[in-house]
Amino acid sequence: MVTEADSYAYLINYLSENLGVFSTPSAEKSAHAVTIMGAFEEQLAVQIIQVCGQNPQLSANDRNQIIKEVDAVMFDLEEVLAAVGQRPVNTQQLEFIHELTGLLKNLFDIAISDMLTKQQQQVS
Repeated sequence: MVTEADSYAYLINYLSENLGVFSTPSAEKSAHAVTIMGAFEEQLAVQIIQVCGQNPQLSANDRNQIIKEVDAVMFDLEEVLAAVGQRPVNTQQLEFIHELTGLLKNLFDIAISDMLTKQQQQVS
C-alpha cells in the first residue's frame, strides 16, 4: 500500500538526510515531556484518524490494512530515529514532525483513493 511506494522510500530518505534536526536536545527538562517518537506517534495518529474520517466508505478490512501500514511506518521511524527517539522533543523538531506526518498523510490519501477506485471498478 504505502510502504512499498517509491514516494515512501523518498520520505524515509528525507528523514535520514535531516537527522541533524533531531541532534539538538530539547532545553525542556520535564519528566512529562513528549519524546520525539511520542510526537511522531501522536501526529501520525491524528493524520490517520483524519484520513479514515474523510473516507467513511472504508471497510473494516481496509481500515485494518491501514493500521498495519501505520505499524510498518512506525517501525521504520523507530529504526531511523533509534539513537534520538526517546529524547524530549523541541519546537523545531515538532515542526519537522508535523511536516513529515503531513506528507505521510498525503501518501495514505493517494493509496486509499487508488484502493477505492479499484474497488469501484471491480463492482462495476
